[in-house]
Amino acid sequence: MQKSLVFTLCWCIFFISSFGENGETMAQNSFKSQNSAFEKIDKITDKNEVEFVLDKTLRGHSLGVQNIRFSPDGKWIASASLDRTIIIWDVKTGILRHRLYAHSASVYEVTFNKKGDLLASASEDGTVCLWDSRYGKLLGTYKNKPLSLSNGLILRSVSFVVFSPDNKYLYFGGDNGYIMRVRIDIPNQIPMQVFSINSEKDLLSNTITGGTIASTGKELIFSVDHYVYAISLQNHMLVRRFHHSKSDINDIVIGTNATQITGWAFDGTLVTWDYSSAKKLDIFKVSPNENYSAASYSKNKNWLATGANGNIAKIWDVQTKENVAVLSEHKRIVRVCRFSPTENDKVATASYDGRVYIWKKKTEEDELKELEEKQKQLEKQQDEILASASKIEQQENKNQSKEKNKIDTKQNSNQVNGACDTVFVDRIVEKIVEKPVYLEANLGEKMNKKQNSNPIIKEKIVYVHDTVYIRDTVYQKVFVKAETKEELKNSTETDNKESQLTTSTKKDITPNPLENIENDNNKEGVENNNELEQEEESEFDKQFEVGKTLNFHNIQFEQGKTKLLDIAYQDLEKLLAILKKYPKMKILLGGHTDNVGLHTVNLRLSGERVRTVQNYLVSHGTSRTRIQTRAYGGKYPIASNQEEGTRKLNRRVEVTILSK
Repeated sequence: MQKSLVFTLCWCIFFISSFGENGETMAQNSFKSQNSAFEKIDKITDKNEVEFVLDKTLRGHSLGVQNIRFSPDGKWIASASLDRTIIIWDVKTGILRHRLYAHSASVYEVTFNKKGDLLASASEDGTVCLWDSRYGKLLGTYKNKPLSLSNGLILRSVSFVVFSPDNKYLYFGGDNGYIMRVRIDIPNQIPMQVFSINSEKDLLSNTITGGTIASTGKELIFSVDHYVYAISLQNHMLVRRFHHSKSDINDIVIGTNATQITGWAFDGTLVTWDYSSAKKLDIFKVSPNENYSAASYSKNKNWLATGANGNIAKIWDVQTKENVAVLSEHKRIVRVCRFSPTENDKVATASYDGRVYIWKKKTEEDELKELEEKQKQLEKQQDEILASASKIEQQENKNQSKEKNKIDTKQNSNQVNGACDTVFVDRIVEKIVEKPVYLEANLGEKMNKKQNSNPIIKEKIVYVHDTVYIRDTVYQKVFVKAETKEELKNSTETDNKESQLTTSTKKDITPNPLENIENDNNKEGVENNNELEQEEESEFDKQFEVGKTLNFHNIQFEQGKTKLLDIAYQDLEKLLAILKKYPKMKILLGGHTDNVGLHTVNLRLSGERVRTVQNYLVSHGTSRTRIQTRAYGGKYPIASNQEEGTRKLNRRVEVTILSK
């Protein structure tokens, strides 16, 4: 009986261990095969966890880094920045090799040729520069073809540039919707347009955001709106087109093998297509929505690196789609990640904090070194604490005897000579410190007024106990009561606050005239004096003179979206009241964004935002013919873009009075 129970128990354990875990694994695999766009963004599987350590920190840019590229041999890395410069770094040592200046606006892209001796850069200023990467020498500058829109905007910025496989040509494109080609082995060549996608009505949506050469070496692949285009390098005709209906595509790279391509979508997913059939193979969620970056595969195609997850970068297992590592040293948004083309375990990250970090996979040697360094630091800290405690004890004993001698000597000297050349006192009376602190003369004047006596202080003063001394010369000794000192201190603090309030009021040079409209309407119902009403009406009308631009502080939007914040509707209602009050008034709505992201994307976003405001006004009875719109992107900020608290003020709509 007992043997049969033991036998049955063993079979149960075997059944659970065999089918429990495997059954769960089978279910997971089935789920992945049905829907690969699963949401495991923040989970790290302990089984596959890999640790990367920071190997090099590259500091040299004053603003955010927009893009980075390794040289084909992995020895150098180039970084493009919003500070208008390009830097070439030594990967092994982290030393800055060349700093390149030529562009007049933010640099969006850098790329090496196959040999690594040439570097190309693309900028928001509409130029592409060719450099000798070995010596940091500028070889040529090529201008993009501008596109003029009916609203007065001129589109010319360049967002991508690549070398042809034979290194004879550069291909580039940007927000104008053109693919340009220029020959670089012959000097002084002019770029020529070889392809255009500007056949649709909304030109702002035809921004070329990224591109690369196909693995076949015969086609140029580039991303536009919801599509990826492939054109022949021989006749520049369209070969095939790839579509993603859910979101725009920001960048395109070769996938895990030569027959696949992978695009980064603005909804935070990576979309993979079969290159020959244009069939969509996979959708993989790697970041939150409304973020743009680029994917990068390791040399052996086992790992995938992604940014745009706040101030961290992530490493993914390509086969299991599990997040196996998190890189978290950056202080601001990680813009892009790039794996080394020669080492599987080395990856670089670039951030809007202006830094480039180079990471490597942690080894046993790294762990031993880390433990040794921690032990040394602990021992050093213990020694410093003991030494510091001994010094503090000795110094306190010396100070106690010195302070008493100083006070006695100083008081005797003042009584004999009637002067106080240097007195070591703190602003808080009766506390002796090592540095002299003086109160300004206006404080002394207030003291004299409170005592109803003539002013006696003409220069800076110091307090020593209850006696007021004039520095360098003593006119008179005045004994001050404790109550008087407290009043002087409070009076000074009040003056400082009033001064700060006055200064901050002067800085606010952009008043919002909408705040007065309700008061104006209320006054009409209360005041019966016709002359007073006419004066108030005249002052109110001056706020809406032709040519004036009004900043609607509350008409703000969610970051990266056209959705109005709740506080916006209050100003919109007031704007409707103004348009009803002046039925012949015509206005220009100017849309603005912050500086986060590509200028071309922000330009499109600001255009959509002003159309949102325009549609709201029209839906509430305002004729569309009275409202003109214009999009500026992030070109004209009114506040700092360094912090979100001030950056949101730049996501706004301004109103210019065209006629009244």
